[in-house]
Amino acid sequence: MNADASLWQSARNILDAEDNLNKLFDAMDGVTTSESDLVIEYNDQDKSNGEWSQPVWNLYYDVKKSSRSNARAIGSLTIAIQLTCDDPDLQWEHGKRAKVVVGYSDARDDWWEFNVTHPNAGGEDLYEHCKASDTHWSGSFDGVAAWVYAVPLDVLTSTDAVEKYITEPVHAILRGKDRNEVLSGIREGICAPPQHPASDG
Repeated sequence: MNADASLWQSARNILDAEDNLNKLFDAMDGVTTSESDLVIEYNDQDKSNGEWSQPVWNLYYDVKKSSRSNARAIGSLTIAIQLTCDDPDLQWEHGKRAKVVVGYSDARDDWWEFNVTHPNAGGEDLYEHCKASDTHWSGSFDGVAAWVYAVPLDVLTSTDAVEKYITEPVHAILRGKDRNEVLSGIREGICAPPQHPASDG
C-alpha cells in the first residue's frame, strides 16, 4: 500500500472508530440512575477536550445513597475509554488493547483520572498503588477506599454488553454487594490484572 492509500485507510479507520465510540458513549449513559437507595449523576467537569482523537476519555459521576434533593455525594465514579497507552518493559496480557476502565473512590470530588500511563500497557502503574486480585485492583489512599477494573473494548459490542459488564456490576457494588463476588461473575469478559512481582518502592 502506498503512502497516500495508507493515509486514506487510516483516516477511514478513525471515522469508523469514532462512530462506534459515539454509540458506546451513549450506552454509558445507562450507568446513571436515580433510585431511593442509589443515585449516580453525570458530573460535567469532564477534563477531556471533546475529540475522540485523544487517547483517553474520562467520564465523571457523583454517587449518592439517597434520591433526596439535599443528598450529598458520598463517592466518585470514573468510566474511562482508553484507546491506547504507553508501552513499558513489563508486559500484561491485556495491556495493548483498547479498553474501558472503571474506577471508584469512596470520597467526594476525588475521581480517578486515567491516561496513557495510568494504567499503561504493563498494568504496573495501578499495581504499584493498589493490590491486584484476579478481577480488579483495590487500595486505600489517605484512608479513602478505592477500586478499579477494566473491560476490553471489543467485549462491549452492544447496549446489553455495557449493561452486563459496566452498569449492572457498578450498581451492585455500590449497593453494597461483595465486590469480589460481583466481578467474579463477569470474570470471562474483563481484564484480569497482571500479577507482577511487588515493587520495592
